[in-house]
Amino acid sequence: MSELALTRVIAGVITGIGSWRSTDVAFDLIVEKDETLHWHDFEAVTWVIAGTGAFRNGDGELIEVSPGCRLDAPAGFLHRNLAGPPVRVVLATNLPYGEWTMPIDKDPADRPEYLSV
Repeated sequence: MSELALTRVIAGVITGIGSWRSTDVAFDLIVEKDETLHWHDFEAVTWVIAGTGAFRNGDGELIEVSPGCRLDAPAGFLHRNLAGPPVRVVLATNLPYGEWTMPIDKDPADRPEYLSV
C-alpha cells in the first residue's frame, strides 16, 4: 500500500482528481470520542478547509491537520480519528457513494491481503 500523502494546498487552490467516478462532499467531521482503528474500501482525497484535528495511522503515528492540508489515502489505509473540535473537510473518493460497502468503517481483521501490502 502506498504511503498516506499529506500536503498543503498552495494559495487555496484545490486541484481536480482527474477521471474518478467520485463522490465529492463537504461536511464537518465531528469526532466526540477517539474512533477505533478502521479502513475504507475506497481511495480518498481529503482537503481540510477549517478547524484543526488529528488522527493516528495503523502504526500509531500521530498526524495533525489544519486548513490547507490535503490527505491522499489509498483504499485499505488503517487510521482512527481522534476526538477534538469539528473540522470542515471536502472529501473526494474514487467510488460513487452507492458503491461503498457497509459498514463504511471496516474492522482491520477484515481487510483483504491485497489492501495491506
